Amino acid sequence: MTGLVQPASLLADMRRALGLVSVGRRLAIIAAMLFIGFADLVGIGMVLPFILIIARPGTDPTGDVPLLSSIGQALAALGLPPSPAVFFMFFAVLLVLKSAASVGLTHYTAATSAEVMQVLRTRLAASVLVSEWRFLSRQRTGALSAMVSHEINAVGQAFSDFASLAAMALQITIYLALAITLSWQIAMLALLILVVVILFFNAIIRYRQHLAQLQLEATNHLAAQFSDIVSSLKVFRGMGRVSSVLRTINAASRTTSDRFSQRVISSELSVEILEPLVGLMVIGWFYAALFWFGFVLANVLVVGILLIRVIYLYLTFYRALFRINDGRAQLRDILDLVATATAEVEARPGTRPVTGPSPIAIERLSFTYDGTPVFDDFSLDIPFGSIIAISGPSGVGKSTLLDLLLALRLPTGGDIRIGGASLFHEIDVSQWRRTIGFVPQEQVLHNASVLENLTFGEVGLSRMDAHQALVAAHAWDFVSALPDGLDQGVGERGQFLSGGQRQRIAIARALIRRPDLLILDEATTALDPATEQQIIANILALHRERPFTIIAVTHQDGWRSIADRVIDLGSQVEPATA
Repeated sequence: MTGLVQPASLLADMRRALGLVSVGRRLAIIAAMLFIGFADLVGIGMVLPFILIIARPGTDPTGDVPLLSSIGQALAALGLPPSPAVFFMFFAVLLVLKSAASVGLTHYTAATSAEVMQVLRTRLAASVLVSEWRFLSRQRTGALSAMVSHEINAVGQAFSDFASLAAMALQITIYLALAITLSWQIAMLALLILVVVILFFNAIIRYRQHLAQLQLEATNHLAAQFSDIVSSLKVFRGMGRVSSVLRTINAASRTTSDRFSQRVISSELSVEILEPLVGLMVIGWFYAALFWFGFVLANVLVVGILLIRVIYLYLTFYRALFRINDGRAQLRDILDLVATATAEVEARPGTRPVTGPSPIAIERLSFTYDGTPVFDDFSLDIPFGSIIAISGPSGVGKSTLLDLLLALRLPTGGDIRIGGASLFHEIDVSQWRRTIGFVPQEQVLHNASVLENLTFGEVGLSRMDAHQALVAAHAWDFVSALPDGLDQGVGERGQFLSGGQRQRIAIARALIRRPDLLILDEATTALDPATEQQIIANILALHRERPFTIIAVTHQDGWRSIADRVIDLGSQVEPATA
């Protein structure tokens, strides 16, 4: 039984997919699909009278077929005779209603699938972006981008197929029940064909599911790898390694293409093999019905049409299962990531807001990274409004200390107190971060305008705020000279700007909200000394106008020369040079 689809696993995935929308939407979709299936069934009944009239002229077409008899009784109750003209009109009305229902269902299902994709994207973003930094930093941006784009689209298609699967299963049950009322022989044949289809397609589905998982892993690897390469393309091109990078991409791309080819071939080949097998079984039944059992031709045609319809439903059902199994891997990956990220959500229990000028007290802080001690019993008092320069050799923990001040990481011992309250247990961390301006080592700008990179769409920040921040960061001269000024696009990762210009935009981004704490992590390393001194002078002017705390990780003399205190993490404390 290892080759069979596991119903429990399929039903679990169906519940997870259908659970993304309301019960009302689910019932509406299934009800519409059932109506369409019922219309199909009655539509077959509408065709049968004409076949019987042609095969046996002058006979009552409702006499031998229970479905037609039921329809005839319904028409008689309406005062309509069971004549070909009445059957035709009834069939025409039903066809119009079915067409309208199909169009409405298509639109409704598409809208619901779009809602599913929106819900998934929102859940994915909401869970990942607020997860613990140690978890988030391990994720590959290319893989996350692939999930947000094409993987969620595949899940949307899978949801649509999940919704139709239940309706098709019920349709098949109804058709088989009808077949039993018409002829036990056709019912047995239909069930035999069903068993053959199930055994054949289940083995193919499990194989395709395996291939889909392999393709998903290969595609995510390719997307993440390509994203990493593009972000470092200047380095590769500058060192003449484009050809080796292309070979790496081609190898990963070939693996992905091979997985896709195998999956498509397995689908098409399986259908091509099964169709003649089923066709031979149907032809054999027709031969046996006419020449062995001596059935009347009209009855053979009636049950034959029903049999063909049942087989068509089988094939449609399993084609939907093919698509579902292709999407199940993406669905599980996305929902599993959402569940994992939710379990890794940043847990900071504090609710106390930071109000007014707040000194920072680092008390006996300890931190261990992958078993290696970074800090051990480190203490430091930072009065509000002071300027602290932090230096030390690489790997001594300068950036880690900033991460702890931002509450991105949790210490293994000790605490950081803001105005006397514990940052990790009492302070509202979200509100604390809104009081901070942060300039990291890597100046990553978004592919948007200068203004959008400064404000991130935050309500309350104006073009005047952007102008003032750019002036303070000594960036207004070059921004105002751009063709579109504040509205000028900066390109992917800010590639249309120089390194120094990107750094100044990042400083302006940190200053635009007039923070109470400005954290600079090697923020002026790409600047010439004159520009750095101008930025320091501008920030000092802001500092005199409205005091705020400045913590600058730096190896340069500019910030060290104005600092109230210089902290050398290699030796813990060094006297101030100014």
